[in-house]
Amino acid sequence: MIKEDSGAHNCTTVEDAMLPLNMDGDLLDVIDKSGGGAEVTKADLMRSNGAVHVIDFILMPK
Repeated sequence: MIKEDSGAHNCTTVEDAMLPLNMDGDLLDVIDKSGGGAEVTKADLMRSNGAVHVIDFILMPK
């Protein structure tokens, strides 16, 4: 999805909030409502109830 959107994509959280995603090469960043960002360090860790993506920072609500 993000590659088709030229490196930028919005995703919806479980609580129906929007989180912008930005990709630069192989680096994927998630931006929270307060403007802070986290880098995805491990992606697509499959578990019984879905996929987990590990990030390197705590995302904060606005």
